Amino acid sequence: FQAQPRPDTCRLPVQKGLCDAYSRRFFFNATAARCQEFLYSGCRGNTNNFRTREECVQTCEGQG
Repeated sequence: FQAQPRPDTCRLPVQKGLCDAYSRRFFFNATAARCQEFLYSGCRGNTNNFRTREECVQTCEGQG
């Protein structure tokens, strides 16, 4: 069994965005190879932004 490569989304740096509607989100930290929590501002940012830790883990941690 060979692991699938991580999606490009998982390699993007965390981007908190530029607004003021903060909420708790999760991103994949490629250096640490795990999902971590961050505060998302509610706008802009990138696709390395998951509503739940489970969604982040399913997308990124099981890959690579």
